[in-house]
Amino acid sequence: EEALWYYDFSGATYFDEDREEELPSRKANCICLDTLMELMSKIARVEWDDRTRKLIANTSANVKHASPTIRWLDNIINEDGMVDSFRHFYPTAKDRFTCWHQYTNKRFENEGCRIDYMLVDEPLLEHIQRGPDNPLRCCRFDGNPICEEAALHAATASGSFKGSSFEGGGIALASQHALDTQFGGAAHTGVIYTPPSYSDHIATSLLLNDLFVEPSLHLDETDAATKRAQPHKKQKSIASFFGKKPAGGLLSKPSTG
Repeated sequence: EEALWYYDFSGATYFDEDREEELPSRKANCICLDTLMELMSKIARVEWDDRTRKLIANTSANVKHASPTIRWLDNIINEDGMVDSFRHFYPTAKDRFTCWHQYTNKRFENEGCRIDYMLVDEPLLEHIQRGPDNPLRCCRFDGNPICEEAALHAATASGSFKGSSFEGGGIALASQHALDTQFGGAAHTGVIYTPPSYSDHIATSLLLNDLFVEPSLHLDETDAATKRAQPHKKQKSIASFFGKKPAGGLLSKPSTG
């Protein structure tokens, strides 16, 4: 069923509880470029190289996905005045992803997406520092740190990280030297390339200067504006789900009659 979902090109909606209405989550007749490449390969026996794929992505693939996540992020940046700290300091950096499909070893081809952010209120930008002259990790690559090849070296620790076997066995063990690459360099604003054995995501970082925290700063958590700025505190703990009784009394004692 999950596999068929990728090849279903009909539209889909979801119910937004805040707005109390159905909103589109997927436009009809839109297809992910990776799915299109797979179909072309398996059905038409046509293989597209990286250059062709990127040409299609930059020219023909201009239909914006109507996901609620994208709309939320657009509103945060365009309407609420938040700033993507990574793009602020590295506006032209290529392929600096923070997440990859682990089960297809996409990290080792550096085909991923950047979905982990450090968003900052625009007035706080004066308190943020980029860090050293070249804080983007490149490992053993000595070229331009904002290019695609540099990003591939960073994601794979210059080939020291290995993917998992499709025959099973999990992610290959990395050497201590490869594991230690995540700690290289000084504090900076950017991304921290933790090993693939930790997660399919990597960490993001934000470097603040010494003037950010004032001794007289006081946080009034009863203030209405402060409460609105902390929506995460309304989220229930995951532990609360384990105390719920299942619907329909599935765990009720069986009848002895």
